[in-house]
Order: sequence, then structure tokens, then C-alpha cells
Amino acid sequence: MIEAQELAVFRFSLEQLEAGLGATPSIIYAAICHLRQQEQRNPPSLVWFQQWLKRNPTLHTIKTKPIANVRLTTHSEEDLKTFFVKYQNTLSKYGIRRAKYIYNMDESGVRVGCPTGETVVVPIEIKELYTASPENRKSITIIETISADGSPPLPPVVICPGEKIMEDWVHDNLSGAEVIAVSQTGYTNESIALSWLDHFIKHVGASPKAQWHILLIDGHITHHKDDFILKCHEYHIVPFVFPSHLTHVLQPLDVGVFRPWKHNKAIHNALHSLDMEYTISSFFRDLSAIRDQTFQSHTIKNSFKDSGMFPVSFKRALKKMRHYNARRDLKKASGLPTSAMASGLQSNISEGATIISTDEDDELELPVLPSTYFECQKGMGEWIDKAETFSPKSKAKFQQWAEGTQICLAEAQLQQESYRAVQSRIKEEDKRRKTKSRRVIQKGGIITAADARLRKNEKDQKQKLAAIKKARKDIQIAVNKAKAALHRGGVDARKAEKERKKQLHNIQTQGGVIPPEMLIAIMDPEKNPTPEDLEALQAPPDLLQALLILEPNPLDTVSTGDLPQSGANDELEEFEIILGGEQGGSHLGGGCDELDIDSDSGSSFTSCDSIARNADFITFN
Repeated sequence: MIEAQELAVFRFSLEQLEAGLGATPSIIYAAICHLRQQEQRNPPSLVWFQQWLKRNPTLHTIKTKPIANVRLTTHSEEDLKTFFVKYQNTLSKYGIRRAKYIYNMDESGVRVGCPTGETVVVPIEIKELYTASPENRKSITIIETISADGSPPLPPVVICPGEKIMEDWVHDNLSGAEVIAVSQTGYTNESIALSWLDHFIKHVGASPKAQWHILLIDGHITHHKDDFILKCHEYHIVPFVFPSHLTHVLQPLDVGVFRPWKHNKAIHNALHSLDMEYTISSFFRDLSAIRDQTFQSHTIKNSFKDSGMFPVSFKRALKKMRHYNARRDLKKASGLPTSAMASGLQSNISEGATIISTDEDDELELPVLPSTYFECQKGMGEWIDKAETFSPKSKAKFQQWAEGTQICLAEAQLQQESYRAVQSRIKEEDKRRKTKSRRVIQKGGIITAADARLRKNEKDQKQKLAAIKKARKDIQIAVNKAKAALHRGGVDARKAEKERKKQLHNIQTQGGVIPPEMLIAIMDPEKNPTPEDLEALQAPPDLLQALLILEPNPLDTVSTGDLPQSGANDELEEFEIILGGEQGGSHLGGGCDELDIDSDSGSSFTSCDSIARNADFITFN
């Protein structure tokens, strides 16, 4: 890379540092590839990038958070030996010789919005970096189960804090076999432990007549309950408990699985995408990807091997125990190392860099390099006009401005990519908020993701049918109102015509002059409806369109002639029609004088906007 590009990469890492995120090596490598792509050059190899990073005097890598201290052991090597003797005897007693009958189960607490540290590239004088984390600090518990043969793990049981299982937890990324449970604390309890045991029995095919299985578990209080132990033995399962404070040495899930599981990149990817509201729903969205990356067959087998659980090896466990004890003793003897901040940033990007003098008597005072588009445009504009008459000093000055322009443009290319990512993230977040549901699937208990998804679809179907029924009723009410209004107009027209004829008779009897306007008969809208009257009798287009959205292919056509006769007494009280005083006359529909307009009590007229809102959350099949 040229000098300007290297300085642009340095500034980019500094901006990421100031933003509180830090640029990971992969981000820096992608930035370099992007700069080379702008020059239509092939991207560098990873080997070149690693060597470039090592020899770069202004950048290095650090951890954003120290690794947690190892738990102190309270057991001796003799205790470990006693455990392995008991473990070996148990395997022999129940005839367990194959890896597929050896399982390990453990619970792991997960703080949803609290990521662990990651490696980032920062300027050389930066020794520590504290990154921002999402505000959501809720803790959930995930129960995982693995087998010594390296087969895919059992579907997990995820325990969330609260009393209700929310609909938006059931993400499409879930396979369906996952089990979702809730408890007041977000931790396991006796009821959930028994439910997990049923889950385990179902997936491993345990039964009173099947081959014995051994279940390696920790000493949690729920694993010592009589109901748990009795049910295990009933289905030929041997619960075998690890010694306390030795699970970090003996438990396969702790030794080789949960650590990389806890250090997954899901939260960091969300943070770099500006997803600062990482919630339980976000966790369920990423759960399948996290587990696919973590539970590899070789990872599971190595975790059993390194812990000495299978093949059974006391020496391996002893070696690991001594390793942890040595680290503990070393920390006690020397203490934690401290780091001092560097005195300043090294500026020797290249040996040929121009050294700018700061002596007040120096004849040539070079300007500060431009740092914005405006400064680049202004500075370049001033000198481009003088390009033909440059003196040596002016040429040097122009070269400085050109160098700053190159840096700004290269940096702007990186910023442009960051801004695009921000815009994409904002659009996705806006879409997520609009579609987020707070509907409850179940209150308490446990449920599989597949059953939860089925209940969600059933609720959607019920709400769709209810919305269709409501839309049809609203259309019927609107049509009935139009009929009632037309009937009222017909009654008024007939009364007015009767009064006109009466007045004409009186004038003729008295021998008076009849005004011309009284010679015009008053039309009955029921007998001779206008096109506007006929149009008013049709189903309102907006309501009909809303119904067609909910029911694209209705079985029957909604019209004034075949709509179901659901009434609207409460809604149409203002249209009270007093009949019986009129004699003769034809009425619309063959019986408008006896029009029965009633409805279920308590119902109300709903506009098209209300139906459209109901349609927003309907799932269409």
C-alpha cells in the first residue's frame, strides 16, 4: 500500500476506537481489500496481511476484556483419583463400553446483552479498550447435552425469566425441536429438571428395557431430588455427579464446548451492525447459527478426550488439573502484570516522509494537511489555477495538499462503506420494530419451538377468521344503512307528494291559480332510484377491498342481494323507521317498509382503516 492508504487505515482504526467498538483484524483486512479494489488490484493474501500487521509500527492487537480467572480448586490429586476409580467401576457395573451411551448435560448462564472480549486492531499506544455493550442484561439459562461419540447434540432447553412465553421468541431460524421454558429467575428448577429428563429420554431412546446410559452431571440441587433419580433408574439412566469445584477439569461441556460457545461472534456482529438492542428475541434468532458453529463433532469428541471422560484417562485429567494449579500459583507469586501507556504515536510511516520544521525563523511554513472535503476542495482550488506558474516552493506546497487529499479520499471510501452498513442496519431495525409482536404463546410451563410455531399459526388463523367476520359485518351494516336512508327518503318523498296533491286539490276547489312549480310531481327514490342511489346500495369499495385483502378468494360474492342478514339495531337507532301509516306503493327489495335492521348488542360500526389495521398482523397462507 502507498503511504496515504496506510495512514487512512490508521485513521480508520482510530475512529473505530473512538466509537468504542474497535476494528477487528478481519475489518482492517476488509478495509485494505476495499482500498485495493478501488485501484482495480487484487486483494492481498492473509499471510501478507498478518506480516504487514506485525511490522506495522502504529498498530497492534489487544483483547478488549481480560480472560476470566480460573476457578480455584479445593480438591487434591487423591480426590481426583478416587473419582476416576468410582467412574470406571460404574461403567463396568452397567456394561457401558461404547461412546454413544455416555452423555454430559450442563446448564450455562447467558447474559443476553453482555458480550465477551474480542481481538481488535488499535494504535500502538492503546493498551486497553472497553467496548460498549447492549443495555439488555437479562440472564437466561441454556441446557445442553452432548454424547461422547460426537453425534449432534440434543435440542437445547432455553429457560427465560418471566411468566409468559412470547410469540416473537419463536423465530423462523429455530429448527422446531428446541424447548422454551420460563421461570421467575431465569434459572432451572425441579419442575424444569424433570421436564428436561423427559426431553432426554425421548431423544436418546431410553426405556426400562434398553441399554443403560450414563449421564454425567454437576451437583445442582435438582439433580439430587428423589423424583429425578428414581426416574433416571426407571429408564436405565445412571446419573453420575462430578465433584464440586472440579467441573472445569472433568466436565466435557466446560472443558471444550461452553467456552467457545460463550465467546461466539453473534453479539459482536450485531454490535458492529449497530444493533444496540440485543434482546432475547435476537438471541433466539442467532441460536441455531451459534450452535452450528460450536457443536462440531471433533469439538465434542475432543472435549470428552481432554477431560478424560472417554476414553477414560486419569492421566489427562490430572495433567489438566496440574496445569490450572500451576497458573494459580504463578498468579499468587508474581501478581497480575501491569501495562503503561506509550508516550506518543510513532509517526514514521515511511523512511522517505518529509519532516516539517517548526522553527519560527524557518522561511517555509507548510500548512496543515486538509482533513475534510471542504478543505481539500478549497486548497486544491487555490492552487490548480496557479499550476502553470508553480515555483519550487509552490510545488512542494501543492504536493502536501495533494497528499492530504489522497488520505481524505481513501478515508472517505472506508467511511462510505461504514455509512452504508449503518443505513442497512437502520432499515432492518425499523422493519423489526414494525413487525415485532408482543403476543403471548403460553403462560408458564415449557413448550417446543415446533409446538409454539403451531400455536402461533392457529392464533393467526383465528384472528384472520375473526377479521373476515368483522369485515363482512361492517359491510352489511354499511349496506343496511344505505337501504335505510333510501327507504327514509322514499317515505319522505311519498309524504311530500301526498301533501302536494292535497294543496293542488284545495287550490282547484277555491278556483285559484296553481303555481307552475306545484305541477311537478315529487319523485319517489324507491320507485325511481337515481344512479347515485343505486351506487350507494352497493358494498363500499374501501370496505370491500379490505375484505378481499383478508379473503382473496371468498366463497360467495359480497353484494346487496346476497349479504347475510346480520342487523344493526344499536348502530341504526338514529334511523328508526315508523311503518304502518303508509298504504300501497312499491318498495325496494319487495319489503323495505318491513325492513328488519338488527345486530348483536354491543357492536359498533368500523371504518375501512380499522379493518386495514386488523389486516396488518394477519398471516396469509
